Amino acid sequence: MTSLKKAFLVNILTIFILSSCQSTEELIHETLIGQWVVEQIDYKGQSMKDSVLVNFLSIDDSIIEFPEFHQDRRNQPKTLPRENHKYKYLLDLNDGKRKLVVLGEHPVYSGNYDLKFFKDQERPLLMLELESSETRIILSKLLFGLGKENLRKVRRILNE
Repeated sequence: MTSLKKAFLVNILTIFILSSCQSTEELIHETLIGQWVVEQIDYKGQSMKDSVLVNFLSIDDSIIEFPEFHQDRRNQPKTLPRENHKYKYLLDLNDGKRKLVVLGEHPVYSGNYDLKFFKDQERPLLMLELESSETRIILSKLLFGLGKENLRKVRRILNE
């Protein structure tokens, strides 16, 4: 094999390998996208799970759609979001920390969240904890089985 052919083959293999490897940010972003079941939601230390209309939220490429709250609950803050519950978000993976920055006006949902993925100890589910200064949300990923392909993703996310 000529040196030109070898160089071409090495370049093709390098491009293939580099294009098939996902960055941590791409992997986290891809894993975030989808439907999540709200297992727990606390605001200022008070459980709000019984106050939400539905117990799931949706994440797409740039928007998180949080659950709406009941309008007539007596023991909930009067400032809970009702109409606008769709917020833009950004991933911030600087300084080795994983942050989800939710851009919005409402204090229950907007803010800087620590982002922590983990496996449920009792059920084969991928879990996500979002915690800001005032809000803590525990989520389980809907329709995300822990088969071989997803297990590889989970191991990479948990180990990085």
